[in-house]
Amino acid sequence: MQLVVPLRDRYVIPAWADAALAHAEPVWRRTVDTGHWGALITHGVTLADWIAHFAQHVDGGPADEELRAARVVQPAVAQPSTPTR
Repeated sequence: MQLVVPLRDRYVIPAWADAALAHAEPVWRRTVDTGHWGALITHGVTLADWIAHFAQHVDGGPADEELRAARVVQPAVAQPSTPTR
């Protein structure tokens, strides 16, 4: 999953996007310094490039440097141990 997080969004705060990290793996997270619709209106070319590079990568292509940097490395979660008898 790729998250695109507008940093000045008055409706969806970055912490809400970060909550998705617990529900998906792998995750790539990119930020854009804009409001709610700004990613589409003022950063449309950048957003289109991010989507294209991400789609190419999940289709088996190599990740470019920016996409590698956007990968979220989540800490391993300890699994509960099964008691032995």
